[in-house]
Amino acid sequence: MAEGHSLNETLGLIRVVSTDAEGHASLEYEAKREQCHSGGVVQGGFVTGWIDAAMARAAMAATNFEMTPMTLEIKVSFFAPAMPGLLVAEAWIERKGRSTIFLEGNLKNAEGAVVAIVLLEQASHRRHNIVCVLVASHRGGLRVHLISIIIVVENIVVEHMVK
Repeated sequence: MAEGHSLNETLGLIRVVSTDAEGHASLEYEAKREQCHSGGVVQGGFVTGWIDAAMARAAMAATNFEMTPMTLEIKVSFFAPAMPGLLVAEAWIERKGRSTIFLEGNLKNAEGAVVAIVLLEQASHRRHNIVCVLVASHRGGLRVHLISIIIVVENIVVEHMVK
């Protein structure tokens, strides 16, 4: 990274559109040609970084900027190529615990079409960990389907597939 450039400059942040105490955030980015790989498509790491930054901003807003969030796990599904130009990363809190916040987010192009979305939701309850694995279909409109529920009880994994 060049001397004097901040992370926001490197990512191409134009502005923070909005944040609120309920845990929502919207950020505008300018995808540059230098962030693209073959075919002029923005590299997926930048797409993931933009959504991650929006989720961090949502978490900070919900905690009155007293928290420095650290990503524990992130899964991004790419629906369409992100191209150079204006992109908007949106994020919101799905669930907030004492020390962990679960967020979702997406990235939209200038026309408002979803380019990528975070699809994994995780919850913990005592010694039982439940992970719901979701898959999205974009044919005929965005549809999200539950494909698997994985339950971990005291380090024993039980998987139940949903059809």
